[in-house]
Amino acid sequence: MRSFTRAALVAALVLTPTAALAQLQVGFDVDAIFPDDEPLDEETGYGFAGRVGLVVPGTPVLDLVPEIQVGYLDFGTPGIDGSSFDLTMVRATAGLRAGIGTVLRPTAFGHVGWGQTSLSANGDDIDFFEDRSGIGEESGFTWDLGLALDLAILPLVTVGVHGAYNGLDLDEESLNWWTAGAHAAVTF
Repeated sequence: MRSFTRAALVAALVLTPTAALAQLQVGFDVDAIFPDDEPLDEETGYGFAGRVGLVVPGTPVLDLVPEIQVGYLDFGTPGIDGSSFDLTMVRATAGLRAGIGTVLRPTAFGHVGWGQTSLSANGDDIDFFEDRSGIGEESGFTWDLGLALDLAILPLVTVGVHGAYNGLDLDEESLNWWTAGAHAAVTF
């Protein structure tokens, strides 16, 4: 009987979902954007995103954070043959962050989702940019993979820096870019 009780206790501890211990995390990211594709490859843009997730403790030093993220990106204003255009995007993604450590935490992250580009011309012909780049007002599958370094300045407040490679797959083209930025998160 004792071995059954011990086995039942071990099974209950191992099989109890840790989601009951999960904590809500709200974060904000600010990015510099470096497009990787012509004709945007010499531009620098900016972006920002808000994210909400659940911190699910895996072990005392490993945290997993499944999250959703919504962001806005401005790829800069490329000039092509004297014309200037503004390409922006809204993204909605879901993904996972995995961090190791308590005070200084290296983190890997990845997201997948949907992105919608918007193209405006400063008094110029939008068709010219679409013909030249293959990118217009479209939506498609978007993704990112990156690394971050977080610092817990208080037990439930973290700040950090991050870098990622991003993509948006459109009907005829794909758009790829690098991001580097800073972020902050509060855990409740």
